[in-house]
Amino acid sequence: MRGGDLANGKQADGKGMSPETKTVLTVVTIAALVFAVYVWGFSKDGVPSYSLWLVAGFIVFFTVLTLKNLLPDAEEKLARRLAAGGTTQSAIGKVMEMRRRGSLETTTHRYSYVTLIVDMEAEGATRSVSLRVKIEEGLLPGFASGKHIHLLYDPADPANVAIDREKNPVSIE
Repeated sequence: MRGGDLANGKQADGKGMSPETKTVLTVVTIAALVFAVYVWGFSKDGVPSYSLWLVAGFIVFFTVLTLKNLLPDAEEKLARRLAAGGTTQSAIGKVMEMRRRGSLETTTHRYSYVTLIVDMEAEGATRSVSLRVKIEEGLLPGFASGKHIHLLYDPADPANVAIDREKNPVSIE
């Protein structure tokens, strides 16, 4: 993504929708179609109107849960922005600790939500940073304690640190 594929979730050429927007529209469209079919199928049978609103509430609830897992997290968005930015610097970090926070399993992937405590070497100094990342299960050994990983950071705001996904992928695509 370093070549400017995506910056801040928008396509680099300024045309079309971002992948996040397409995901939101797809999930919302499917939820609306499910509700429309339900209303069409059951409203003619004299189903009370409160049950229609109850079903609509369930659909909205599960749509929100689905979107939360499909959209990129803050660290991934930052990594995209840094990869597309011109003032971004590279750094090497040593993973000092990995804490699992949870997991996500889809039909095609298994992810672990982890917090990485990394000692980052940049500009002649070493500092400790904490990264909250979603990593595919098969790639977790590359982020184990003691491993070196490639990072991107903004020299204007050194607190903005993310994993360099070109050199250390977090997902098998």
